[in-house]
Amino acid sequence: MKNKILALFLALLCCSTTLFAGPRVDALAEYIAGVPKVRKINLNWFFMGIIKPFSPQVRGVRSVKVLYAEDFSKKDCDKLQEMIIDCDNDQYDLSINDNEDGKEVSRVWVTIKKEKIREIVVAYLEKDCVTLVRVKGKIDPDRMDEVIEQYK
Repeated sequence: MKNKILALFLALLCCSTTLFAGPRVDALAEYIAGVPKVRKINLNWFFMGIIKPFSPQVRGVRSVKVLYAEDFSKKDCDKLQEMIIDCDNDQYDLSINDNEDGKEVSRVWVTIKKEKIREIVVAYLEKDCVTLVRVKGKIDPDRMDEVIEQYK
């Protein structure tokens, strides 16, 4: 009986820590997805595979997800601002951090593993609109610099 209780306690402990330690960016994306009149674009691995031969700029990109919402309540705006600021954690490296008088918040986070960019997350919030862009893949940073220079 004691073994069962101990096993149950350990299982609950593991579940609770993984639930609370979950990525904050995912929670932000879910919240934005629940805002009324949200627009969603999801370019998954299949679609990216189709366009890669015609667009070498997306080499290394596995998926792109965009969420855009506008005309939401002040309560949603405050919650989104709090969530965006709260996303600064150890999972992502904060590349750009810009707050303009509490009216606009913009963040760019990057995850790099084995000298490849694994994920780029861009969050931008104004008083009446929010945009979240997530790009995942194995992107060569040098290649990304070339693309940026090409389109300056």
